[in-house]
Amino acid sequence: MGLVVTAREFVFAYNAFVLAYFAAMNLMYLSLLYHASRAMLDRVRRGRMENVDELLRSPLAPGVSVLVPAFNEQAGIIDSVQSLLSLRYPRHQVIVISDGSTDATVEQLEDAFGLEEFPRVYVPAIPTAHVRRILRSRGDSRLWVVDKDNGGKSDALNCGINLADEQLVCAIDADAILDPDALLRSCRPFVDDPELVVGTGGIVRLANGCDIERGHVSQVGLPESRLAALQVVEYLRAFLTARAGWSRVNSLLIVSGAFGVFRRDVMREIGGYRVDTVGEDGELVVRMHRHLRARRRPYRVTFVPDPVCWTEAPETLTVLRRQRGRWHRGLAEIIWHHRGMLCNPRYGRVGMIALPTMVAFELLGPVVELSGLVPERAVGPVHDRVRADRADLRAVPVGHRTGARGGLDPPLSASTRSGAAGRLQRHRAARVPADDRRVEGVGARPGHAPGAPRALGRDAPARPVPVGGTDS
Repeated sequence: MGLVVTAREFVFAYNAFVLAYFAAMNLMYLSLLYHASRAMLDRVRRGRMENVDELLRSPLAPGVSVLVPAFNEQAGIIDSVQSLLSLRYPRHQVIVISDGSTDATVEQLEDAFGLEEFPRVYVPAIPTAHVRRILRSRGDSRLWVVDKDNGGKSDALNCGINLADEQLVCAIDADAILDPDALLRSCRPFVDDPELVVGTGGIVRLANGCDIERGHVSQVGLPESRLAALQVVEYLRAFLTARAGWSRVNSLLIVSGAFGVFRRDVMREIGGYRVDTVGEDGELVVRMHRHLRARRRPYRVTFVPDPVCWTEAPETLTVLRRQRGRWHRGLAEIIWHHRGMLCNPRYGRVGMIALPTMVAFELLGPVVELSGLVPERAVGPVHDRVRADRADLRAVPVGHRTGARGGLDPPLSASTRSGAAGRLQRHRAARVPADDRRVEGVGARPGHAPGAPRALGRDAPARPVPVGGTDS
């Protein structure tokens, strides 16, 4: 019985833990909401005095190399490149890296933009897969195309970093759609504080349900799929609350791989993207924190609360499950690779607050939330039945069992006792104290003759309660 009570107490204790867990999670979200609100107010105040057209005309605007890793993207690569070349920015180049594409991605680019091989020496400052050839557009010298062996998205981005000529590097997905002013808004922090800011990221919104013309979003709308509509709310909460809040305390741990701008020198200094993880975008930012904090260099990774990038969201559960599984595996790999930063005061808020929060509420969150859905009432009736059965067994003498109508059957035979039923009965009887193995008129204590009137009080023999049936 003590074991049953302990199990029940464990259930209540775990319920209390889940309640405390959700209270701590909501407190964390409330804190992020506070910091995000302050960041938005600061952004509104600065926005009244900012003008993106000033940066467009400014000679101090840093150049940007836009990196586009592509693998079998022949369906939409032409529209993507045209939209990138038409971005409003004083000086930027577009580098498309074909990562071993087996379709006509490179051929379509050659036909559409008049590409020709360019005799440029490739210096792999960051090791990458073999580069077959480098091409440049005859009509627009800003467009470069690299044809290389397959090595993955991270390897393709590292190849682009090696070829980048500008001060800043912008990494985007091949199917992403940028607003015309995306680079102007995202690069503004580098102009305001060029020595301190090492990376920026903006809001990534969902293009499901939107009208797209010539590589740009012409009309914003909601998706028809309910699954995609739920993700619209999720994306807004994640970017406008979580990332804006973490950015204000300089603890932003992820810049979306769909769109992010970084200083080229810092990326080369830390070795570019890691190729043995599926969460290369988050791992790069965490490694940047670790590298710069270990050397006590002042820096900032900021978030720009402007919708600068549009991407497609999964509209089926199968695709969504694969996407979220990949994200969760990437987070686990990031935590494992940088486990030395966890609760380490050397890394400031990143090690003491941001990373432990990610472990507690992002990595372990699904496990705790699902286990907390098991109701206590589903366990209670089982414990009650076990308690009642054990109480009934105490009234049954050794070697006897109750009949279907409440009487006592004869003792079990030797063959029956040797079977499973006999072993179970002996096991149950062994757990009952010897003084309690009695029923009325059978095995009574000394001083209580069989057939004598039942005594009142705690020494009164217990009346048997049938296990296999009910009293008639």
